[in-house]
Amino acid sequence: MLDSLRKDGTITSWLIHSEAEKDANLFKELPLDNPEETWCIIFKILHRPESEIYLTALSDCLKNLIIYHGEEFIDCIEAQSEQNTRFKACMKRIHSYPETRIDRPLWERLRNAAGIPMERVAPSSGKVLEQISDLTEVLYATPIPLGSKDAATFTENDMDRIALNWLKFQETSWAWEKINQIIRDEFIEYAFNVVKILYEKSSSDVHLSSIGTGPLESLLIKNGEFIMDRIEELASTDKRFRICLSYVWPTNIAVDLWKRILKARANEPQRK
Repeated sequence: MLDSLRKDGTITSWLIHSEAEKDANLFKELPLDNPEETWCIIFKILHRPESEIYLTALSDCLKNLIIYHGEEFIDCIEAQSEQNTRFKACMKRIHSYPETRIDRPLWERLRNAAGIPMERVAPSSGKVLEQISDLTEVLYATPIPLGSKDAATFTENDMDRIALNWLKFQETSWAWEKINQIIRDEFIEYAFNVVKILYEKSSSDVHLSSIGTGPLESLLIKNGEFIMDRIEELASTDKRFRICLSYVWPTNIAVDLWKRILKARANEPQRK
């Protein structure tokens, strides 16, 4: 079974996913303070042929841009919907969960641009909204915008990198989910060996961080008492593994087990 993980690309894809995660998360945060850059990155993604199968995921970022800056971009949105079939297809995937803070006149223009009925409230969410009157405000509370002097600036190369890494993140999400499933459901011995292979194939601090905060921590939470002897053995001779172990946090880990983890990582400080 371990050989199959190597052959089907699970290990390599998981490591690529971990490298792309930072930029993928950054892209989610851009619409509020960097709307122009968000708009450019959306089209850098759309111009790549592989984006066709990730339009639903991309529509979430487009929706957030509309929520925060819809009035500023509606003319561009309408123009692009007429000219760019892939952008229009992305528009059609915008939905509300459970409601967006988009004024009805703007929503009507969005519906017309998409060319299909777009409901402001998802049908499955109507009853929820009836029961919790302020749910919209809770879910879509506007963060305090950064001042212009604090907002990040991005070069053309930065935006190209973010677009590419966002696509890589989408393309390799299956590997992330598969490793999570193994840690959650498979036998302890097999799960431990999978984490060990991930570590052995790692080649950067980003990998060590992702392994430590992800599958290694999850495995320790679930089965730490059964694998701690092997964790201690690895840590005793391998500084890189001690660094990986330092990304594990004590949340949901038994006190006695955490004491052993602290001892195993020796002088390595807590990392995050």
